[in-house]
Amino acid sequence: MVANSADGKPSPASSVLKLRGSQLQQFATELLAEVAGPDSVPFEATGISSPAWAQQAVPHYLNFRKVTIYGGSSEVQRSIIASSILGL
Repeated sequence: MVANSADGKPSPASSVLKLRGSQLQQFATELLAEVAGPDSVPFEATGISSPAWAQQAVPHYLNFRKVTIYGGSSEVQRSIIASSILGL
């Protein structure tokens, strides 16, 4: 991406990567939470039989919801793609 930048301005392709990367992160964490099912809710108790990865599924899912906001919201990225790449 840096090599494709011109005059200190980022390439519009970086908006495509940011948008798609955000979507993929959210999809992957949502899928993980669905696979874990009821075991995905973390709680503290002794003798828990659910695996640690399952208990972290929902916290990771909730944490990755913010990726569509930081670094430029998805709506802003779509506007950049529409104007710079599609010429709309």
